[in-house]
Amino acid sequence: VCTDKIGNIYICEREGNTIRKIDMEGIISTIAGTGEKGYRGDGEDAKYALLNGPKAIRCDNDGNILVVDTENHALRIIYTESNIIDTFAGGTLGSGGDGGPPTMAGLARPHGVVTDLSGITYIADSENHRIRTIRYQ
Repeated sequence: VCTDKIGNIYICEREGNTIRKIDMEGIISTIAGTGEKGYRGDGEDAKYALLNGPKAIRCDNDGNILVVDTENHALRIIYTESNIIDTFAGGTLGSGGDGGPPTMAGLARPHGVVTDLSGITYIADSENHRIRTIRYQ
């Protein structure tokens, strides 16, 4: 669960493979995922994306939503201004890729994410038993 700067609440529905939003009026809507398991939709409207067991979400410092797409071994990002989804890190099962582009890194069932005030993103790469970091200049 996370909240944005204006008070919207976001919830990941793991078994439903969706991300839900509760707005200030209490209206619940689906902002990401069709409900079908899979891995699709980068560069497109997040409502039509496929997720697979999203386990955690966090709002980043820019108001975007980071989605821990656990069974896809990926960290996805939903740009809230456009509702476009992309892979932010990972996307393949593995442990390599340190020092390279985040999308070339392997992850193994990540379970959590947080971004600190300086913009560094920390991923709980659970089955690799380590914390991965992404630093953008």
